[in-house]
Amino acid sequence: MKIKKFTGGLRWGDKFWEGFGNCEEYGDVTFPFASLLIEEDRCIITRNTFWIKYVSYNLKYCDIVNISIRKILWSKGVLFTHTNKDIPKYLLFWTRKGDEICDILSRYGVKVI
Repeated sequence: MKIKKFTGGLRWGDKFWEGFGNCEEYGDVTFPFASLLIEEDRCIITRNTFWIKYVSYNLKYCDIVNISIRKILWSKGVLFTHTNKDIPKYLLFWTRKGDEICDILSRYGVKVI
């Protein structure tokens, strides 16, 4: 069941600073090309642009180790630390509503640091 949906940007993968390469492994899309859907048992992070194919990352709460607010320059995002080996290890959802996301997910047992 859908709890809340947020629109933002997304940085994924741990090789971002190595230059351009396989956008399946790493990359960055800005607002409004990513979304975070919070459901009762999972988060679904989706990226969709005309130059990068539509991809969804499905994170069950039991796979999320913790979430934290990250600030880089003037941008703020929610970093998901997780154990799901099928999706990129680094997932940073850019949003102005990071505190609200943390509040909602903490109610579902996700650790916020």
